[in-house]
Amino acid sequence: RDRHYARAQWEGYTFDIVDTGGIVQNPQDAIVEKMQEQVRLALRDATVIIFVVDGQTELTATDFNVRDELFKLGKPVVLAANKLDKPTLEMNRHNFYELGVGEPHAISSGHGKGITELIEANAEHLPDPQPPEEPETQGEIDPDADSDPDSDPQDEEFPIDPDTIKVAVIGKPNVGKSSFINAILNEERLIVDKIPGTTRDAIDIDFQRNDQNYLLIDTAGMRDRKSVV
Repeated sequence: RDRHYARAQWEGYTFDIVDTGGIVQNPQDAIVEKMQEQVRLALRDATVIIFVVDGQTELTATDFNVRDELFKLGKPVVLAANKLDKPTLEMNRHNFYELGVGEPHAISSGHGKGITELIEANAEHLPDPQPPEEPETQGEIDPDADSDPDSDPQDEEFPIDPDTIKVAVIGKPNVGKSSFINAILNEERLIVDKIPGTTRDAIDIDFQRNDQNYLLIDTAGMRDRKSVV
């Protein structure tokens, strides 16, 4: 439902990828309507948009409506025909030329198929990567020194500034955790609704104030074990 951000690195490029709840035509409830607002905010901020369609189904009116909305944004769009995990299904991608947004890339996100080609297509629309800065060294580094066995490889690739203050916002469902974070950020970054359980996943949000970096962590809320089925 909310926007989920993750940092990725590929062939010298470093970029943020944003997952959204998806576009729904004619939403029937308040939470889905707010989810649509989150999708539009992600589209507004994006440099390039990956338009994902179900490669095993026929094109629908919703697909064309989404296509028209993306055209109005005037941003690069890369088309991904998903669920094409077998050679016999890959030919389905040709059906999606009808959308008129360029070459449909056959992928299977569940099997990791076609992802490299999809990233290459996206990279064509990204700013050229900057050459890495030479790290400042103090003294010689022992190449045989043991690394920290408890370190996370992903943390080493995208280290968090040690001066960053991590703040987890916890409490029972529907006590206003997401509203509190929105108030700090002064924007509707998280979906807020009176229905308990609106926030389903832990969401990390980078935030800076008075030259201090923070990592705000919104949580789904704590429940009594007896109430969890």
